[in-house]
Amino acid sequence: MRRWLAGRVHGHYFVVFFFSGVLLGIVLSLFANENYFFNGMTILLSAVFAGVSLVKFRRQFLLLMLVSGMLLGVWRGSMEQAKIKEYTEYFGTSVNVRGMVVDDTTRTDDGKLKFKLKNVNIVGRDLAGEVWVNADAGKTAINRSDTVSVEGFMSEGFGSFAASLVRAEVVSIERTSVSDFGLQARDKFASSTEEILPEPERSLGLGYLLGLKSALPESFQQQIMILGLTHIVVASGYNLTI
Repeated sequence: MRRWLAGRVHGHYFVVFFFSGVLLGIVLSLFANENYFFNGMTILLSAVFAGVSLVKFRRQFLLLMLVSGMLLGVWRGSMEQAKIKEYTEYFGTSVNVRGMVVDDTTRTDDGKLKFKLKNVNIVGRDLAGEVWVNADAGKTAINRSDTVSVEGFMSEGFGSFAASLVRAEVVSIERTSVSDFGLQARDKFASSTEEILPEPERSLGLGYLLGLKSALPESFQQQIMILGLTHIVVASGYNLTI
């Protein structure tokens, strides 16, 4: 048994054990107190355990590598839990939120705009994380990198979002997107195709090539979502842009 534990194994095993530990740690962070793990000591222990495990690639160190990944996963999960905790006092209330639009906005068939905000500020308080917003903006266009203020009912977030605003109203818009030169070049190219290609082929092509999903009609987006092809439009477009 001792000889078996002292045997050398391929480095791939350590990679698998490490990332398995990370996933397990993220799950455990949902039940752990973030104050215990959201600190530099957790990262230091994870690095030490990983370094010791990789000295000779012995089978007996695989468990230590698993623990290293778990510590990193718990730290990362605790960081997200800490972000969400900052928003809890605003849940169930109407608040004014100011932030920068992260990605392209999506307009629904009833005219509502869906977008996400980062660099969030609530009542002069800067908060980490991103907020998902469903707002009534009329015919006003909101672009990526614009700074907007919205007011609405805040509720719990979903996925990677710390919170969400539903039935929100756009209070003000600062066109900070004019300094986003990548956005300006992309939109100029997209507008030059309006008279060349028909819809929805044009919007789909721009999605594939530039990752421009805001041009897709909502009904067409629903069809793509049902087929499970949304990631192809967004992810492939981003890669092709690079």
